Amino acid sequence: MATTYEPIATTTFTSSQASVDFNSIPGTYTDLVIVASALAHYTSSTYVELRMRFNSDSATNYSFTEIRGNGTTAGSSRASTQTYIKGFFMGAESTDNNSRNNLIINLPNYSNTTTYKTALIRNNSGSWVTGATVGLWRKTPEAITSVSISNDNSATGFLAGTFTLYGIKAA
Repeated sequence: MATTYEPIATTTFTSSQASVDFNSIPGTYTDLVIVASALAHYTSSTYVELRMRFNSDSATNYSFTEIRGNGTTAGSSRASTQTYIKGFFMGAESTDNNSRNNLIINLPNYSNTTTYKTALIRNNSGSWVTGATVGLWRKTPEAITSVSISNDNSATGFLAGTFTLYGIKAA
């Protein structure tokens, strides 16, 4: 990892966890990056929907555009006035490490209190699909002080994984 990245917090788990939460994020960096390798349960060829919220805001202040593909088929979706930013996340039917998803979330300018916040989400599964999402949090501008990441399978959540939050120092 580049020397401009400073680890702020890491969450590692080996059994089901409903969400991954980073709280009390200091406003001393220019940007945030979340890097993850995780498993989530799915059935057949369906995918898991990643859901991200900031500062415990569950109002309809989010919008997103996503694209995804597997080398044969491509898809996209777009929505506004949502209660979370949706990202593509491929699941796994077992805890096979080869089915882990690699996930990178960029949160530029997160501590600025005069602009809406954007999120750039990149995901890939070595066994199935790659996706990218751009999201927007349109709440009255405030710094991001907490991030909650969950998925649409509330019964199992994430099966296992490691999520690390990095702060990027000013250049």
